[in-house]
Amino acid sequence: MTDMKKQKILIVDDSEWNRDFLSSILEDRYEIMEAVDGLDAITVLESHVHEISLVLLDLVMPRADGFEVLARMNKYHWIDYVPVIMISSDTSNKSVKRAYEYGASDFMHRPFDEAIVRQRVANIIALYTKQRRLSSVVAEQIFQKEKTNSMMVSILSQIVEFRNGESGMHVRHIRTFTEVLLRKLIQKTNRYDISFEDISLISMASSLHDIGKIAIPDEILNKPGKLTEEEFEIMKTHSQKGAEMIRNMEQYKDEPLVKVAYEICRWHHERYDGGGYPDGLIGDAIPISAQVVSMADVYDALTSERCYKPAYSHDKAIQMILKGKCGFFNPVLLECLWDVQEELKEETDIQTVDKANQHDIRGMATEIMNNSDMSSSNEILRQLEIERVKSEFYESAVMDITFSYSDKPSIFSISPLGAKSVGLAETILDPIKNMPSDHPMFNIVRRMDYKARHTTIKHPYFHVTEKICIDGEERMCRFNCETVWISLSQPEYAGFVGKIIDIQSECTRFMENKGNALQKSLQKCLLRLQKKPDDGESLSMTLQQIWVLGQYLGVVFDAVRLVDFEETSAFTVDRNGNVVKSPGCCFGIWGKEERCSHCISSEVIHSKGKFSKLEFVDDDIYYVIGMYLEADGAPYSLEMVARIDDKVLLNTIEEKRALQCMDNYYLAHYTDPVSGAYNRFYYEEQIYGLTSVDALVMVKLDGLEKIKYFRGETLSNQIIKEVFRELNPYVRGTDTIVRYGDDEFIIVSRMITDHVFECRMERMQGSIENNVCPKYSDLRVYIKGKYGPESVAQLAHDVERMVYGMEECS
Repeated sequence: MTDMKKQKILIVDDSEWNRDFLSSILEDRYEIMEAVDGLDAITVLESHVHEISLVLLDLVMPRADGFEVLARMNKYHWIDYVPVIMISSDTSNKSVKRAYEYGASDFMHRPFDEAIVRQRVANIIALYTKQRRLSSVVAEQIFQKEKTNSMMVSILSQIVEFRNGESGMHVRHIRTFTEVLLRKLIQKTNRYDISFEDISLISMASSLHDIGKIAIPDEILNKPGKLTEEEFEIMKTHSQKGAEMIRNMEQYKDEPLVKVAYEICRWHHERYDGGGYPDGLIGDAIPISAQVVSMADVYDALTSERCYKPAYSHDKAIQMILKGKCGFFNPVLLECLWDVQEELKEETDIQTVDKANQHDIRGMATEIMNNSDMSSSNEILRQLEIERVKSEFYESAVMDITFSYSDKPSIFSISPLGAKSVGLAETILDPIKNMPSDHPMFNIVRRMDYKARHTTIKHPYFHVTEKICIDGEERMCRFNCETVWISLSQPEYAGFVGKIIDIQSECTRFMENKGNALQKSLQKCLLRLQKKPDDGESLSMTLQQIWVLGQYLGVVFDAVRLVDFEETSAFTVDRNGNVVKSPGCCFGIWGKEERCSHCISSEVIHSKGKFSKLEFVDDDIYYVIGMYLEADGAPYSLEMVARIDDKVLLNTIEEKRALQCMDNYYLAHYTDPVSGAYNRFYYEEQIYGLTSVDALVMVKLDGLEKIKYFRGETLSNQIIKEVFRELNPYVRGTDTIVRYGDDEFIIVSRMITDHVFECRMERMQGSIENNVCPKYSDLRVYIKGKYGPESVAQLAHDVERMVYGMEECS
């Protein structure tokens, strides 16, 4: 490992000998930074907190002890992402407990053991590295999901363009123009409460604005001349038909994208003065999403060539819209149009798109339109649903062996990595006929198809567990699958998607753990019974003693029983030492009707030893250990059974519930639990590195620490919530509010004028002083800000000096 790649460790200890000793242990793997006391450590952290992977922190030091350093790390939320191992000769439970309460990850006592120090440092750094990676994975999954959604919308909109005979640029133009206008709109006014997320959503949904045209007859849709009154009335119905298509997507009716798409489809031909259609809405009764798309649609229609007219110039189109020749628009949007006209002109000059993506999308659109077996709307929904399920499934399986099966036509596809690993072609048409029948995947595909057909829309997940050869080595694998159901008038089976999870290592580790647990249970039991094992691994016990042994083993295994393989019978022993015969035969537990082909009890009895095996019941795996035992002189095989369930395999089998947990973790990870604002971790990870924002405000609650100390944390939390409620009305969609410290908030603003910025600070100050401070005599508020543009780091540094300068003067 080169020095550039070494992770940094900060060693904080007032003893030079201790620092040198720890450095000598760790310096070969890590870059070492040192601090001679607590205050020195705080100074180092302030400058290098983003670079440090771990802090080794002494407890007792001059100037500021370890607890004071931890308190400061908690205040600024550094403790959330920089782990701390406390080091001390103080072994009292009180000190250890207090360190953990302050957020320490581990506690090491002097004198140090070199091997233990190395291992515990490595473990803690690895744990926090995985935590950071988890956040990155979730963020990437969110990005990929948005990217996939965007592509699906593009496919659908391209289908409409294909029928309409237009260039294919119309949809892209509408989306771009919509985004440009919305960004200018939120700069001009807070009237519509639009966030950056809303801009992304509305821009994406704008691609669907003309989806209703798919229901308009070709002879009207593509008529080269002027439409008659009757034809125009039919053409006008496309807005209602599009809205109906969106509304009929029951499965997604609560999705934000679907709700916005409905607004745009139905009302993008309404006009601000009530002169539009289909409902004649007036003013802001028209959703702002439809208003903006309407203007974008008119501008692009004017500047594009159509079968019924030539293209107008950019300047001509702008003048026609501003003069009301295309209907009356919202005056604020007309101002936005004037402000962004140069940007729009640049966009209309761009006549190229990503050729690869465009080719794929047009190809899919052509294939769908040429399919005469189904109605257009049904086939659109069918294809979109298949692609949605596939894309969502593949998001969580980028590095796995993935596969898919479509029912009509019957095609089995496996990723290039998977095809090479299992020895199959990447695509097999009609796999039941054309896949080699002696290949393990032949029966697996049949099993998956059978199980998929027996799932439901509400419960589409299933799995198959089997041994297969991967790269020439037999491995235990689990096939995690999701059925694709098409919900049209009636649910229709369309196939399934899935991934192959290698669980061999987890099974092996599980079996080793169970073997170790068996030995420990036996040792504890024999110790209690004051009994030593007989020769080898066999035991001779009374039935009463076997009951005691069963109590120990029952903690570790799901089932414990005695087996007589000659009679194919199974027994348990009750508290009184009575042998109780279990119903049926011993192999009935596995759902079998005849003796097991690999009967370990037979091997146990003949060898008087210990054996193990795996048993499969449907798609569940059970680990079985058999051990020779004599009960009151009679030979038995003592069988212990443990199910290898999903909890054991959680590290490798990530189904949707696990992804949802990751999403929930991501949200909780960045949210302050008291106020609901973003937390310091979010600031450090997402905000601190921004190189240009317009303004930053800091709100300092002086006296809150005193209130917390004398009157309790509950009251201080209540004050935090009240202050946040007073600040929240002044936080726009383009702002970010962060709980910066225990008694501080900061608000980072984009796209704000200096006048609005100054007015807003005055209003925030007045709101808190009038509505919060009078209730608490010890509370005072200091609010300072700085207008940029500058980096967040510089603004925060300058504003923090201003605030704490005010506090010292007072």
